[in-house]
Amino acid sequence: MSAPAEEPCWSGSSSLWLPFFLLQLVAFASSVCGAADAQVHVFYYMWYGSPEHDGGWKHWNHRVLPHWQQEVTDLYRHVGTNHTPPADIHAPFYPLLGPYSSRDANLLSQHMDWLVGIGADALVLSWHGIHGGADGEGVRTHRNLNHFVRALERKIEEWAARKRVPVGDFDPPLKVIFHMEPYRGRNITSVQYDMQFIVRTFNDTRWLYRDPITRLPWFYLYDSYHIKPALWQQVLCPEADGPGCVRGSDIDGVFMGLCLDGSSLIDAARAGFDGCYSYFASDGFTPASTTSRWPWFQQEACSQGRGMGTKRPFQFIPCVGPGYDDTKIRPWNKATTRQRKNGAYFAQMWDAAQLLQEEPPLDCKGQLPVAGLTSFNEWGEGSQIEPAVEREGYHTYPSDERPGRKGDPYFFLKASREYIDRWKGPGGEAARREWREEWDDGKGVRPPDQEL
Repeated sequence: MSAPAEEPCWSGSSSLWLPFFLLQLVAFASSVCGAADAQVHVFYYMWYGSPEHDGGWKHWNHRVLPHWQQEVTDLYRHVGTNHTPPADIHAPFYPLLGPYSSRDANLLSQHMDWLVGIGADALVLSWHGIHGGADGEGVRTHRNLNHFVRALERKIEEWAARKRVPVGDFDPPLKVIFHMEPYRGRNITSVQYDMQFIVRTFNDTRWLYRDPITRLPWFYLYDSYHIKPALWQQVLCPEADGPGCVRGSDIDGVFMGLCLDGSSLIDAARAGFDGCYSYFASDGFTPASTTSRWPWFQQEACSQGRGMGTKRPFQFIPCVGPGYDDTKIRPWNKATTRQRKNGAYFAQMWDAAQLLQEEPPLDCKGQLPVAGLTSFNEWGEGSQIEPAVEREGYHTYPSDERPGRKGDPYFFLKASREYIDRWKGPGGEAARREWREEWDDGKGVRPPDQEL
């Protein structure tokens, strides 16, 4: 939300477009005004592998998972088998770039350009910790992290050269927030080690996302409720400092827990989190992912007091998505499927989020509007906005209405750009246009002859 006209205010996120020597001035002005431009954080996954880059397929060959009740599992003969890329992948849609590797530098570069093109402020990077074991499909995302960081830093050099700014003075248009995933053996101590690694390794980079007002790095913590609130309190210390408290230390940050329902929201606030996020792209899957209940969650969140890392009211972050379909890996989960309805489902979710920004409760005064987008590339759950190609046996994106076209691979990138522009309002329009003008074909994507 912008400040009233009679009380002009610098916008914290406008620092993305200013030279380095003005950053502190903008941060100071933002802290005085207590407001900053609306933000969009896009969930991103780096757990994919291909024979060329990884010696074999990863995630694209996801196995079909059993139900927790044996009698349900018995109804599906293919449970326990694996998909067989490249023809048969674990997703209901087929990627335009094919089943790729998260270690492919050219692939990562293209993804980053697309994310900048739609106006994303942050890529929320799925990561299973430094010592965490592999995810359910045997992928240790930490082993891909160096590949991602090198690709990002090369991309930043390219962006800086494009704008003729010394890379040391350049503030990237896309930042990174770590999405701290669960792993076997995760506990409050291992989470602290993970946070230490992130901050102490990347603190001096200009791509680590920081709060526009407090300048602390953000963290999303998936399945945070698996650790008891009393243990979180020892680290996030909402009442008083303790021996393990991160507040005021070099690993202090803005911490967002996963919100499932009202109880988990209250637990997160009492544990010392600065807010919570709904994550799931399936409307109605949980109370917190039910769009009709978002106004209640927003009100309840802001009534919990102020976050220690944000100095703003405890925050509920609504997460929108274009649809959901994980039946190729969970065939028994059809009840959670949400059809895309030619883009109407995506529009409805964004409308519900927009309402929170336009009609916030009084308790939310000074809040930073943030929307999550689930996801850029969670292909296995069918929630991706990444371009998909028409292919037999797979769903197709809606048409862009050009003659002879049955489906537009870029439909959901274009839709995301439209909704993000509306979410952010006119304040950042010139800056976003500046980043698009050199590669934009007028529709928010690279022209076909520039695709990988």
